[in-house]
Amino acid sequence: MKCPQCSFVNRTDTLSCIRCGHTFKPGEGQEVEGPVNSRTFLPGPKSRKKGTILSARDGLVRLKKDINDFKRAGFISRSFAMCFDIFFLVMFIGALISGTALFIGKNTAIVEMVLSSKGIEIVRQAIPYIKTTLGIIVAIPPLYFIIMHMVFGQTIGKMILGIQVVRSDGRRIGPLISTLRFFGYIISFVLLCFGFFWVIVDNERQGWHDMIADTVVIKL
Repeated sequence: MKCPQCSFVNRTDTLSCIRCGHTFKPGEGQEVEGPVNSRTFLPGPKSRKKGTILSARDGLVRLKKDINDFKRAGFISRSFAMCFDIFFLVMFIGALISGTALFIGKNTAIVEMVLSSKGIEIVRQAIPYIKTTLGIIVAIPPLYFIIMHMVFGQTIGKMILGIQVVRSDGRRIGPLISTLRFFGYIISFVLLCFGFFWVIVDNERQGWHDMIADTVVIKL
């Protein structure tokens, strides 16, 4: 039954919307036919309990009352998700560099100038542009992880593997936590990647970056 107030799809036998709390009156609510796309709802301002996670699939509602009802994603699934993310980033950056080089090569005479006697001077003039390009390339990975985790709670790799990053109490991570978690990645990496392998031995399957940001990775 579709709630007239928040449009959330509830079970047909429910008396009130489990998302917004609206109480159904006799004859109120619209029945929904056919499958409903799976969606995950993290708690909003009207949630009855912090950490409540709701999901709708095939017209039925599954209520998870506590973050502990979700299994933690293990080292293997998280490693595969990271591999997918690195692959997409490398492909994107490679396409960006190739496209830029192709555009410059077709629309300028830079190749001829570099091969001429003025080549060294041209290279010197190009250094600021090269630095700008390198700066953009360096900025792409942190922006990717921070924005994707902040907006979706998932990167593309995590979407493929069906896992999601949330706060330890089930809340969605915000920009500050997402940024803090990314810098936790750096700490986990530079210390011989021990921070990533810590997922194997930790009871909550938290890496050092998760501990720093107070996050967990759950299976959806």
